[in-house]
Amino acid sequence: MRRSQGLKKVLLIACAMAVAVAFVLPAGDAFSACNCSGMSKYTFTTGLPAGGGPIGTKIALIKPGTLYKIVSKPTTTYPLPPDSTVPGNPGAAGGSVTVTANGGTLTCDLAAGNWKGLGNPAGSKGWKYVNTAAPSGDACKLVLIKAAVIKVLAKATGTLTVVDEPGNTDVSLQLVAGSSTYCALAPAPHFKGTAGKLLKMKDKPAPASCPGPGTLSNYRCSNEDNGACADDADCDFGTCFDPPGVCSGDLTVMCSGNGTPCTGTCGEVAAGNLPMSLESAALYTGGGLNSVPLPLPVPDRGKSVFTLAAGALGPTTPGAVGDRHCTKGRTCSTGGAPCIVDLDCGANGPCLDNCLYGAPLPIPNPGTPATSVCAVNVVGEDAGGTLACDGGDLDADLPLRSVIYLNGDLFKASTPPDIPGVQPCPLCQGGDPDVLLSGTCLGGTNNGGACTPETSDSAALGDIQNAYPTSHDCPNDPLKDITTNIGGLPIELALTTGSQTLNAEDRPNGRRNFCGFCRDVTGGGSLCFEGSLVGGCPASIPAATGNAVPCNSDADCADADTYESCVQRNPGAFSEAAATRIEVNGSTDDACMDDAAAHAQTQVSIFCIPPTFDSTVDAAGDLPGPGATLLRGDGQVSP
Repeated sequence: MRRSQGLKKVLLIACAMAVAVAFVLPAGDAFSACNCSGMSKYTFTTGLPAGGGPIGTKIALIKPGTLYKIVSKPTTTYPLPPDSTVPGNPGAAGGSVTVTANGGTLTCDLAAGNWKGLGNPAGSKGWKYVNTAAPSGDACKLVLIKAAVIKVLAKATGTLTVVDEPGNTDVSLQLVAGSSTYCALAPAPHFKGTAGKLLKMKDKPAPASCPGPGTLSNYRCSNEDNGACADDADCDFGTCFDPPGVCSGDLTVMCSGNGTPCTGTCGEVAAGNLPMSLESAALYTGGGLNSVPLPLPVPDRGKSVFTLAAGALGPTTPGAVGDRHCTKGRTCSTGGAPCIVDLDCGANGPCLDNCLYGAPLPIPNPGTPATSVCAVNVVGEDAGGTLACDGGDLDADLPLRSVIYLNGDLFKASTPPDIPGVQPCPLCQGGDPDVLLSGTCLGGTNNGGACTPETSDSAALGDIQNAYPTSHDCPNDPLKDITTNIGGLPIELALTTGSQTLNAEDRPNGRRNFCGFCRDVTGGGSLCFEGSLVGGCPASIPAATGNAVPCNSDADCADADTYESCVQRNPGAFSEAAATRIEVNGSTDDACMDDAAAHAQTQVSIFCIPPTFDSTVDAAGDLPGPGATLLRGDGQVSP
């Protein structure tokens, strides 16, 4: 199989929230109309998961040239955009409408000044957009978003056309209102269609999901051995198509779902929910048998502070940014030599965690709460990357170590207070993220002590709202660290505002591998991954260290007699066993950043998650396996 050029495989459990990285504008990045030479910092602040969601079509009309209209009513209620007191409301951020049908498009730019918030505070009961001059200035005349109804009315239709029915294509709508995105899809055939005059749609249900900035698919090349592809250009032979299922073939392969060798046809893996969109402000983890509910929302208020210094790339220190959200790697306390664990320093130790990446990240698993973990990410080595002043394009390499605490649910009936949901990290309750030490730790080694919440606990976080806010002022119990012997899982995070793709590979002892780690499949049949210190696993050459051994092919596995197979735990990705391709797309607003204003950005990364070597955690999360993160927020440069 082929991999997209330029993708750097990384090892990562979780990525989100605050970090300070030293960035340098490349030489010559001085623009006559866009010049950041006077700027010394770049800050990225994460936003909440986008609101909105899929909506149904009660009735919709297209009259070419003069009218587009849709009325949608929910089965219960629709979620509303943020009110005027919250960033991301349409009165501040504006919005847009995009309608597609028959190869044509209608677009509207919904200016922020034309929105009116309903209720008190404004927006608490919905939002209304009015352009009385339509179609002058903009095609859309009215947009209404309330809990009981959503309406869009446009007095022009762009390049939309209508043909006699049947014959019209599906009709799609995307409505953006601030940070909230709503979508509707009216599949063909339609209620009525007369060429050039009218297309009428009635009683169409809401789609399963709205398109996001990423895609998980099971596209394959015909006439090849299940080759992953995005289009026909990826296929040496045949064409790119979306099969109803994935036949595992007649080779000696890993049987789908049970991870044991077999000979002959293993059967067919159902296509599941594929293809499916990957949402923004979200984290996806694990292979096809992952049981952790996905996606994991990424909370708001996480800040990444990057320093800009012309001509040289270097890390920031705690003093440079005022706290430990910086990017100096681990160093020995005496002499400052790089290190991972205390043993690396000898008499010059201990090994210091200079900088942290993000707030503690809860990964709850309501199905089996005991397998829920708290991830604390530490900067392992000095960071680097580039930022373009003109347009905001960013690429960042940030080596981390992810320390994993197997806490389960900290607050339940048997260990009060009993808080609904699962909380695998200590909490920082009752505080304001903008006020130092305004909260109180609940749980951890600083229980009852003062803390500064580093995230919010917004309702936009959905089912895991009660797992926040978290703070490094509320440390975990070190006895719960399941990665203590290796100083945390090795991580090399690569974030970009561009695009990344990763195609799965079929190998003799495993299908649909996005990530490879050396494993004993046929050598001794233990199914252990190399590096494990768990009793019962075969000895490895070289000796096991507690670190998994990443690989790109079986030939990369040095201990070919025992740990001979380069595979992940189970085929697929993100609870979809048939998945063959992951694609994520970052974005910027393409504006010059020298105005010191906030600019909308999405930063994305695809990565590989190594095994923790804890049997309960690895089974629940289907590790090792792939991961992807899609962080939405605002980027800003400042002096």
